[in-house]
Amino acid sequence: IERGIVPPYYKCLGCQMEEASRCLEDYRLNKSGNIAWDCDMSSLRMKEETQCCPRLVTDEFGITDLGYIGAGYPMALRCMESVGCANELIYSQLLDECKDLCTGTDTRPRYLGQSMCTAVFNSAPKTQS
Repeated sequence: IERGIVPPYYKCLGCQMEEASRCLEDYRLNKSGNIAWDCDMSSLRMKEETQCCPRLVTDEFGITDLGYIGAGYPMALRCMESVGCANELIYSQLLDECKDLCTGTDTRPRYLGQSMCTAVFNSAPKTQS
């Protein structure tokens, strides 16, 4: 016997738009704390703010990885992918926003040339489907 609250549409296939909206809300309100303190979320479309962009960091052992601070775009996009919304407008608009602001590419051999907007952490590589 199952107990507890069952969210509506829990067996539905496809994009879970409510969850995708939560991914975006988490990003915009910086609930995960992964947006740089000097990134002004209210003026992103007004000017280029590279401090809002994902960046690679190298640790004391010489290992380069996606930095947690600044990983807001990639994490929000992966969140939307995880709820089946990678083909929806909400996803493509956020990806376009990131690509407009952040023109850098990944320099790690495994991900060479990929957009930093879709960068992944070394410890949790994106699976191919």
